[in-house]
Amino acid sequence: MKLSQIIERNKRHAKDPYLFFLEAVLPSGVTLRFARDRQSWVWPLTGSSHATLTFPADACVFSTTNNLALAIQGGFVGHIALEQQLDDGSWAEITRYSRRSEENITVDNGTFRLLALADFRGKAEVHLGDASMPLWQAMAFDFDDFKSGEGARRGTLNVNISNASGLALKYVDELEDWRKKNGRYSVQCRFLVVNAGQLDDPEPFQELPLTDTQISCPPPMDKVVFTLGSRNVWAWTLNRTIMATYCSWKRKEECPHVAECNHSLGTCRDVYHNTVNFGGFPMMGRGALFGG
Repeated sequence: MKLSQIIERNKRHAKDPYLFFLEAVLPSGVTLRFARDRQSWVWPLTGSSHATLTFPADACVFSTTNNLALAIQGGFVGHIALEQQLDDGSWAEITRYSRRSEENITVDNGTFRLLALADFRGKAEVHLGDASMPLWQAMAFDFDDFKSGEGARRGTLNVNISNASGLALKYVDELEDWRKKNGRYSVQCRFLVVNAGQLDDPEPFQELPLTDTQISCPPPMDKVVFTLGSRNVWAWTLNRTIMATYCSWKRKEECPHVAECNHSLGTCRDVYHNTVNFGGFPMMGRGALFGG
């Protein structure tokens, strides 16, 4: 972004706060989105419907062909109904909400609405979209000072994510189970800064991409620590060590049996009959270890 654009944006939206988002794309295909705030946010707003409910009968309407995602924020009493439009034009109630809610619902294709009922009082910010609506979940996280690399070492950043609810550790356990079967792929992370007055703009104010180097949950397990850094080009092996009768494959696309196999030549030959893809070099001379 050019300096002139930054100056103009600050003039127009100086009264609006800046939001800090953390996105973690797990190699299993799960994407985690966290907002460093007391409330969750939807960003960008494109592709979904949004409304502020302040009086009974206020509504937010959305038509979907890919399930339904909703978010209800704000302070209110009473009820907000989720309804589906029938073929005759009438509305049928699916469920009611009396407090802040964020969820994905499996539904048939159709038109849906969030409707403030007669007992509704207060103010609620509501969002309706399909399953791809980008909801940034409220989460307590902070980070240490960035440690600059020295010599051939890369810089790192520790991000501390609250594990008070056990949710963060649940995701880490699921990731480790996936890695045991498919290989140790890295988590791709992004730090994003977004202006609250420009939530319809899909381009963040600032973006910093990083990758995980380590994930831990130290005692008393009240937080999960992501150690992030840039791609570690300094760790590339130029003169590698080769095992003659031990397979070095770690990822499923390198070998479909990587999770169950003990990586020995005998198992590869006698159990899986897959020596054509063996990741060692049994044709090299005697001894287990050779430099190549």
